[in-house]
Amino acid sequence: MRVLFHLSVISEMMKHLSLSFLVLFVGSTCLAQVTIKPKPSQVLLVRNADNAFTAKHYALAIASYEEALSKSTDKRGFMPEEYLRINHRLAEAHRLSGNNRNAVGYYAIVTKADKRPETTLNYGRALLAVGQYTEANAQFITYLGAVPNDPIAEGLIRVCQQAKEGEMRTASVDVQSVPFNTSLAEFAPSYFGQGVLFASARKGRCKAAKGKTNIASSDTDIYLALPGSDGQMSRVEKFGKCMNGKGDQGATAVSKDLKTVYYTTSMKSLSCKEARKGLNTLVIAKYDRGTGKSELLPFNSNAFNTAHPTLSEDGSMLYFASDRAGGKGGMDLYSYALNDTAAKPINLGDVVNTKGNEVFPYIAAEGDLYFASDAHPGLGGLDLFVVHPVGESDFGMLENLKAPFNSGMDDFGYTASATGELGYFSSKRDGNDDIFAFSRSGSTPMEYAGFVKDAVTGVGIPNVKVEVVPVGSMRGQLVKTATDGSFAMEIRAKQPFNAEITAEGYDTRKLKINSPSRQLARENELLLTKKTGDGATTTTASSTTSSNSEQGSTTTTYTKAFSNLLFEKNKWTVLPESRATLDQLAEYLNANKDLRIELSAFTDSQGPELYNLGLSVKRADAASKYLSNKGIAGDRITSKFYGFELLAANCDNDPACIEAARKENRRIEIRIIQ
Repeated sequence: MRVLFHLSVISEMMKHLSLSFLVLFVGSTCLAQVTIKPKPSQVLLVRNADNAFTAKHYALAIASYEEALSKSTDKRGFMPEEYLRINHRLAEAHRLSGNNRNAVGYYAIVTKADKRPETTLNYGRALLAVGQYTEANAQFITYLGAVPNDPIAEGLIRVCQQAKEGEMRTASVDVQSVPFNTSLAEFAPSYFGQGVLFASARKGRCKAAKGKTNIASSDTDIYLALPGSDGQMSRVEKFGKCMNGKGDQGATAVSKDLKTVYYTTSMKSLSCKEARKGLNTLVIAKYDRGTGKSELLPFNSNAFNTAHPTLSEDGSMLYFASDRAGGKGGMDLYSYALNDTAAKPINLGDVVNTKGNEVFPYIAAEGDLYFASDAHPGLGGLDLFVVHPVGESDFGMLENLKAPFNSGMDDFGYTASATGELGYFSSKRDGNDDIFAFSRSGSTPMEYAGFVKDAVTGVGIPNVKVEVVPVGSMRGQLVKTATDGSFAMEIRAKQPFNAEITAEGYDTRKLKINSPSRQLARENELLLTKKTGDGATTTTASSTTSSNSEQGSTTTTYTKAFSNLLFEKNKWTVLPESRATLDQLAEYLNANKDLRIELSAFTDSQGPELYNLGLSVKRADAASKYLSNKGIAGDRITSKFYGFELLAANCDNDPACIEAARKENRRIEIRIIQ
């Protein structure tokens, strides 16, 4: 159950290898001598290991598989096909239990004969997790050769590139281990007043044999950490005596009045009937602190797992993870209306859920959904992600939280204060499930301001687009310069960002600011050079400040212009006239393989900012999918999302503004880039 709580339910295990792989493997020099029947003790060890592997007890499986292999001699051993299967199981068991460094060694053996795409992909994931980005990238490219246009592999290639360039790290976040961690598992933190609820196996410390690791670790209970006399979260007590029964207890969600706690437990803990049957599926229970009683929520079943509850800000919606039938694969995230007696769980859809596992959701005050996934492109194992709300029940614009939230090990169970500046999350980065506290130390906003001027005359240029996007993010800001060429916007201090300055008749200029400081707000002049030909020229350079003085190169591309794609109010369906434009665009891109495109999605200003930002994500995704169906590879399409940041028709806030003008704001601008 430890693995079940930690990773949730991983998809069912690999099938036996086909004979075509075995023919390849027989010729492997490292196995040529192992052709004799195994000893009975080896057969028994492998049988026990297979049972442990199927039950997700990976540590036990690894120990038995490795002992079986250690007994091989010149006279006793495994046939090549069985040897290959055992090594494949060892690679998978190490990867799934978070020990990617050992997994890499086994995958290196297995992939000499096993050329299946999923094995190649998993080998690449293990290499990525241990920081071997170049080697991982090679595996993902090989995988794409067998499975073209796979978005996960394309995303993993981008992660490799960003990691090599240092762009998979957020400089403004400080992380440290909490004082209530022990040598056993602590995970799934959630706020409870001034304290923190969490799951822990600490009561089982005495059960481990002396000098040995407690491989089949004990049941977990729910504990409450409180500030001690020194102000640190060092005082720990067991929480809710009636909650902590038999079996495991896990992730919690607490109502605002602290009277109700939703928590993960097992069917065996709450039902004597199910306990007699031996059923130990995960379920979500509701604990009333006034009566001390727990009851199962109506959407549970002993036929599947339901776990990891979290509440919306107003307490009306419960979000959770489940591997019930009808999902995308593995554990999926669902929503459930608590106040609707006829409600049924609703799957959160393709933006959130994958064929892998999405677990440990958390809804922030502003509606952002944080969760962990082992399938979305990340640094290894479970990574933490965030998606932003679109309307009342949808989400868009997936972002990886990057390091130091994420590592090559499992990172999950995010929770934050009301402001989002402080919080906790779980991680296995130190070899054990532990809880870490974070603070967004660089979140204080600062002003990025300056003037855009003609490089020859020194005169300010009006109506210039200045776009700023934090490194590794898809969510940026876009402003236009005033009549004197001035601009100003708020950015996060210490957060590296990319800036792009575009003006009609001038070369586009790109900057990368590695160390934002308040110096950027004073006397910041950005000089643009007039184009010398009919093409769109792009200049790449660093900031003109003393700490960012590298000069970039200039390239010229002669490109065709395409009309904006327009959308109906609150819709992201591609309209017939837009389909005609996209058909022309696809034909042009297929004829010019060296070109890429940038889709900039906008909305009108009706409705909340976050809603419109999410709506622009949906519109860009719709256009991108349309082009993908026309044969345009995903790595040739860059999407940017702005909501109502830059209106084409400035009358949008005027009640008298006609619908035709508002429609001009509901647009995607197309830019051809080299």
